Amino acid sequence: MAGVARLLSSSVTLIGKIATSPTTNITKATPVLPTGHLHCFRSTSFFAKVTAEQLWKSVTSVSNAGRKRGRASGHSRKQSKDLNRGQVIGHGKINMVWPGLNAPVIRGKEVVERVELPPDKEREERILKLREEMQGFRPLKLSPLERGWSGSRMPGRSIGPPDPVGERTYENFDTVVVELQMVTRMTGTFGRVRRHKAVGVVGNGNGLVGFASGKSAEAKAALSQAENLLRPRRH
Repeated sequence: MAGVARLLSSSVTLIGKIATSPTTNITKATPVLPTGHLHCFRSTSFFAKVTAEQLWKSVTSVSNAGRKRGRASGHSRKQSKDLNRGQVIGHGKINMVWPGLNAPVIRGKEVVERVELPPDKEREERILKLREEMQGFRPLKLSPLERGWSGSRMPGRSIGPPDPVGERTYENFDTVVVELQMVTRMTGTFGRVRRHKAVGVVGNGNGLVGFASGKSAEAKAALSQAENLLRPRRH
């Protein structure tokens, strides 16, 4: 900025000397450039220097301390939105016809001209509706046997009839999980070993009922083991 100011002042001084020289008919020095202050304007902002992904990451990211407290999962975690959804290039708040962008250049035998149309009031409503739909996920409404006793946990949920044995099937029976928890035991080779323990009850609704428990390294295998052990323990 200082260099530009010095250059402008030197040019004005040079023009003034030429105007007051005896070889010219000009009697008064008149500056060619207007006098005033020079201001510096930025054509870009901080939000134009980074991408949308980086901006959303700064809002939705969770620190290591927050991850330990469970802020990185579940409903507490903020979700990013695609703000470009529903917006089309060439269509904005000012409803304009731009030949070659949102309209053809030639229509029939006439050249399409740039024209401003009446404002589209439904455009903002459509964009806001799309953003509200992206706001969060609404879980489907499930029956008590499908969702469990507490939230979406396995206790209280139905897992269907036991597996068939040969030609014998158990279509009229239904299995309900009573308990599913993680247990540990100490071994001399592997140390502390974690396993899942499942307890289930099966019945046909006509007075025949059975119960059993199973243990396995995976929860699904423990449920399957308990479900299949119900067959010989019917009462």
